[in-house]
Amino acid sequence: MQPAMKNALSLMINIRSTRVLGQICLLVTTSIVIAGLWPFNFFARNQVSWSSEGLSFNGRGIVYTRDPLRPTGGRSEKGELTVELALRPDRIFSRGVPAILTFDDGQPCERLMIGQWKSHLVIRSRKAEVCGSGRPAELGLQNALPANKHQFLTIVSRRNGTSIYLNGELKKSNKDFSLLKPEEVFSGRLVLGNSASGGQPWTGSLSMLMVYGRTLDPAQVRAHYDAWRSGRFATSTDSPAPMSAYLFTATGGANGNDLTGSGNHIVIEKRFLPLNRKRLSVPWVDFRPTRSYLKDVFINVAGFVPFGFFFAWYLSERGRSRLLTIVAITVLGIFISLGIELLQTHLPSRTSQFIDVINNTAGAVIGIFLWNRYVFRFRGGMNAPKKSI
Repeated sequence: MQPAMKNALSLMINIRSTRVLGQICLLVTTSIVIAGLWPFNFFARNQVSWSSEGLSFNGRGIVYTRDPLRPTGGRSEKGELTVELALRPDRIFSRGVPAILTFDDGQPCERLMIGQWKSHLVIRSRKAEVCGSGRPAELGLQNALPANKHQFLTIVSRRNGTSIYLNGELKKSNKDFSLLKPEEVFSGRLVLGNSASGGQPWTGSLSMLMVYGRTLDPAQVRAHYDAWRSGRFATSTDSPAPMSAYLFTATGGANGNDLTGSGNHIVIEKRFLPLNRKRLSVPWVDFRPTRSYLKDVFINVAGFVPFGFFFAWYLSERGRSRLLTIVAITVLGIFISLGIELLQTHLPSRTSQFIDVINNTAGAVIGIFLWNRYVFRFRGGMNAPKKSI
């Protein structure tokens, strides 16, 4: 050990007052709680409003149907689904994949999702019944969603593939990607501007949405685009009837009425209230091999190192044994981290993840190790034989 470090440690370990150490422990714990729960927006406003362009998502917002869509009267065929969207993104998204439209069936992971990554369209479909049973299948279209440009998207999915139309023109087809299983008829809630868990907010405006339980042919897709461009909402007479239809530029107030008469009305809550807030999501679902994920891991580990270090020091000064100190601080770190993660379930800007509990506990253990290495042994003398914890 270098002389300068020895001198610094000598000064530090002369802090024998349990009162001072207790105050430091209180300060560290308070800082951890504040950092974990900031900005304390338990009653956040739902940032959705009506504008001349339709339904505008201005920040962290969410809109959804009160009940699942229920296909009626031959409007649906097994394995078929068509979605028409008229929208305008307000920017290029550099982080994450904001969800424009989610089809939620009540599972922790969204069944279907139409989102945006940078200026690209992203479509995801999860066929597995359980989250974590493989990643969702994905289909994309580059530069389909430039900032501040109105676009008309049509996604036609059948048993043997999916086609993406942009402004009435076919842009991409994939025979190996389908939104539904061949024997499946979709039934679920529509979620707009976010994922059902509230963790993927999109910003921009939606002026029209139509959902069909059947496929449209290229002529019908083009006719619908021409109608929208000319300011009409009417579909061609030979088109299948939609499961639900919304013209957001013609309504306002608390509800977006379903124009099909099926009662699948869209509700806008005043408060930000996600449908399926994730609570302690399992690590293998949250894992992403990205720089931001590794940064979060580092922050969660490093944030609890002072906690383990100073609490271990405090308990040792109060005469507790080394074994009791190690066990007590580890358990206390787990409970504090667990409490923060459970409270984060109710914070729209935070996510509740079990991996954070693991990382926080690891940080506390590292702090205990540092206490044992640089304080506990030091108290036994600078030349004391080295022993492991």
